[in-house]
Amino acid sequence: MGEQGAKSLRGGKMEDVIFAGTSGRSPLGRAEVSLTIDNSDGALPIDYSEVTISRILFRSGQSEYQINGEASRLLDIQELLSDSGIGREMHVIVGQGQLDAILMATPEERRGFIEEAAGVLKHRKRKEKALRKLDSMQTNMSRVQDLTVELRRQLKPLGRQAEVAKKAATIQADLRDAKLRLLADDYIELSKTLTAEVADETALREKRSKVEAELETVRKREEALDSEAAVDSPRLVKAQETFYQLNSLREKFRGTQSLAQERSRFLAEEAEEARTAGRDPEALEAEAQTLRGEETALQSEVQMSRTVLTEASQALAAAEAALVAEENRIAAALRAIADQREGTARQEGHIKSLAARLDAMSEEIARLTKARDEAANRRELAQREYATHELEIASADSGELGLDAAFEKSKSDLAAARDAHQELLDAERTADRSRNAIESKLEALELSAQSRNGAAALLREPRGLATLGSLASLIEIDPGWENAVAAALGQLADAIVVQDISAAITALSTLRSEDLGQADVLVHHNQGSAAANLAGGLTSITAHIRSSSINDLIADLLGKTVVTETAAEAADILRSHPDVTVVTRDGDFFTKSRARGGSKSTNSLIEVKALIEKLRGELQTLTNECDRLKFAISTAAQEIEAKQAEFDLALSKLNESDARIAAITEQLAVAGQHMKSASAEVERLNAAIAETSAAKSRDEGELQSAQSQLTQSGEIANPDHSQADALREEVSNLRTTEVEARLAVRTTEERLHSLAARIKALVEAAVAEREASERAISRRGARARGAVISQAIAESAYEALIHIERSIAKAATERAALEEARSIREGETLSARARNRELTAELEILTSSVHKDE
Repeated sequence: MGEQGAKSLRGGKMEDVIFAGTSGRSPLGRAEVSLTIDNSDGALPIDYSEVTISRILFRSGQSEYQINGEASRLLDIQELLSDSGIGREMHVIVGQGQLDAILMATPEERRGFIEEAAGVLKHRKRKEKALRKLDSMQTNMSRVQDLTVELRRQLKPLGRQAEVAKKAATIQADLRDAKLRLLADDYIELSKTLTAEVADETALREKRSKVEAELETVRKREEALDSEAAVDSPRLVKAQETFYQLNSLREKFRGTQSLAQERSRFLAEEAEEARTAGRDPEALEAEAQTLRGEETALQSEVQMSRTVLTEASQALAAAEAALVAEENRIAAALRAIADQREGTARQEGHIKSLAARLDAMSEEIARLTKARDEAANRRELAQREYATHELEIASADSGELGLDAAFEKSKSDLAAARDAHQELLDAERTADRSRNAIESKLEALELSAQSRNGAAALLREPRGLATLGSLASLIEIDPGWENAVAAALGQLADAIVVQDISAAITALSTLRSEDLGQADVLVHHNQGSAAANLAGGLTSITAHIRSSSINDLIADLLGKTVVTETAAEAADILRSHPDVTVVTRDGDFFTKSRARGGSKSTNSLIEVKALIEKLRGELQTLTNECDRLKFAISTAAQEIEAKQAEFDLALSKLNESDARIAAITEQLAVAGQHMKSASAEVERLNAAIAETSAAKSRDEGELQSAQSQLTQSGEIANPDHSQADALREEVSNLRTTEVEARLAVRTTEERLHSLAARIKALVEAAVAEREASERAISRRGARARGAVISQAIAESAYEALIHIERSIAKAATERAALEEARSIREGETLSARARNRELTAELEILTSSVHKDE
């Protein structure tokens, strides 16, 4: 029911006891358990025969408790069940895992079980609860007392403030009366001013009415002019459009008239030309008949020329056949000679090409050998450079060892300097915080020492009293004995010292009259006092107190007070000497009839003074420590700067060394690449030289073989060309005869075709002339009619132009009149608008003047 631990309920958290849901049911938001108890015997202190206790646990972790359906606290349920013996810590119900704890219980735990069985546990719990309430109440009472003291201390200043408030109220009433009189005078003056302003406003209103009337007249006139402009503007636009349209129409009619006149003149001239053009068709037919006779004679001549051409062609064919046979014979002989000569020439060319190739190979071998030697030289140079760079890298690496060591040393020194500087900063911050804390505590203690009830008030303002000062300020105490002296003096530790009893009475009267609180006043008579006689082995507390002015007063107050280290020694001293007062070093106070001690919530003025002196010493020590740390921090900062400079120098040297090594490495790589490329080139050139030498050997052998073959070949005799030349001359003569016959046939045929074409053209021209004559007669009639129509159009256009000129003159007159009216109206409109603006500005000024005082 009231279990708060999830593990006792076999769960990881309290919400594990709530149904989490299944695949068919949704989870619940709470879990509830109820316990019903039969209370018919009245075992529970409640007026019910049956008691149902319920607990509802929500997923948020909150719980609700109910007794018979009424909400209640868990504490109420625990108290209800504690009287029945089944409370939260009762063992009437032993849970799982608790039996072994009961069996293995210690005697103290068994005592708890016995107290529970006897019914004592609930009373002990109630007692503890009551004691806690009493402690809380005591704390509240202390707080109330502090508030009461504070309020009592503030009552008198509040009374003075009340008197000041009364005086302020009287002054405020006088001030209010003076203000009312001033306001009355202001009212009279303002009334007079208002009367004058009303008269001025009336005149301004009348003037404004006149201006408004004139402005309305001007606006109406402006509206009328705008209306007239709205009516006349379309008319003017329409008149301008009519004028422009008439001008355009005039230009069109002028063009039409010019075009008609030009067309009439052109048609008349063309008709005259048509009458004189053309040839006679009869003359053309007669000429065609004459040409037909010539055509018949040319046809007979063509037939004869064709017979001659046939005979020449046959003779030419026979001569060409004989020439071809002779030429074939000669060609065969020449081919044999040519073949022999071609073989000889080919062999000679082959020999020459072999010789040229051998020369080229020799030159190539020489070039490759020279290139190989150069590549070998480059390889040797690259090898020397590579070796040089390797030596440089080795020397640079050996020189970098010292740089690495110097860099690591400067780096570690810089880190150590920074760590030391940070440690000094942390120490300085810690010391500064401690100093600030001590300063705050010292300031609070000094304020506490200055404001302690009435004694402090008298010390701040003596008010003419002959005070020597506070008791704490007049004595010096050995270190470590402040608590003992404060315990011995008790309330007198905060007392003040005066010179006589009258001063004491005056001081008390002042405290009572001014309500400054209470104070202890000690009277110093300065008459000397004999020191009290103490038994042997006892140490008076005055041995630890020194004063230059009130030793006798200290002896009177503490003459029979002795000091000891522990309370047990104090008890032994009281058994032997019951008439003395004993205080311990820790501040415990003992007499034969009472004792006072323990821890204190407040300190006496003596203890406060001692604590102030102690804190001042600590403050001075911390101040010195802060100054020392600041000097050490500045020294450490300078050392960091020096170490940083060393680190930067070592780093720069290391970077320079790395850069130099990187440059040498790059040069080494370049030299290696050059060496590899030179070696590869030497190998390639050696292979090329070997290949070229092998080819040269092969060509030399082939050259020797070709030269031997050329020496062994003989000569062939040339053929006879005389018969072929005679046949060729005969063929040439026959070809000339055949060509002349062919040309004669071609010329006669061309003349015949030309005559036939001319005859056909004359016949067609005669027919065309007859048809053209008929068409010309028809066209002359059409042109005559077109010329008449064009003349009529020109005359009509002239008459239309006369009417258009009259309309243009009328339209121009109307447009000029409308433009003149518009100019006059625009001038009047501008004047009206200018007057309107002037009246509007004047009206605004008048309106502002009328309403400026509203």
